[in-house]
Amino acid sequence: MAYKFDHRQLADEMEIYFFDDNIGAGLPVWLPNGVAIRDELESYIKRLEMQHGYQRVVSPHLAKASLYQVSGHLRAFGESMYPPMHWPEDGSEYFLKPMNCPHHHKVFSCQPRSHRQLPLRIAEYGQVYRFESSGALRGLSRVRGLCQNDAHIYIDPADAASECVFRLRRPAVSVRFRPAIGA
Repeated sequence: MAYKFDHRQLADEMEIYFFDDNIGAGLPVWLPNGVAIRDELESYIKRLEMQHGYQRVVSPHLAKASLYQVSGHLRAFGESMYPPMHWPEDGSEYFLKPMNCPHHHKVFSCQPRSHRQLPLRIAEYGQVYRFESSGALRGLSRVRGLCQNDAHIYIDPADAASECVFRLRRPAVSVRFRPAIGA
C-alpha cells in the first residue's frame, strides 16, 4: 500500500533525522527537530507510566554473554545480535543489548522482595541494538539502533488476572501532539 507521505521524505523535509554511511546503516542520528518530537513523546509517556505506578530504571548498553545465555536471548536471537566484544582482562564476551528484558529481570532479582512489594512495575527508555540485514533496513521501520520504551510487571501469579482487569478498565488515552518545529 502506497502512502501519501513517506516518513523518510518527511524526515528530510522537516529535518528530523538522517543516516550516514560513516556512522553505519540503520543507525539514525536525531536532529534538533526530531529530538523535540522524541522529548515530547517521552515526557508524555513518562507521565502516563508514573500515573500507572511504574518506576523508571536505566540499564547498560551491553552485558556479558552469560546474561543472554541464561535468559535464552542468545539462543533465540543470536543471529540478529551484533557480534560479541572480547574483554582481554578476563576473556569474557560482551554483547550490545538487543532488548531490555534480561536487564529488567536482574532489577527484579537484585534484592529479596516480599509479596507486599508486588506488583513491581518498571519501565525504561533503553537503547537497544539489533543487527538487521541490510535488505531489511527501511527508514525508521527497521533500524539497527533504537530507543525502546519497554516495561515489565512482576506480580504474584494469583494477582495476574486482577492486574489485567485493572489495566483494561483504565480510560483510553487520546494524544494531542503538535510539535513546534521549524523556524
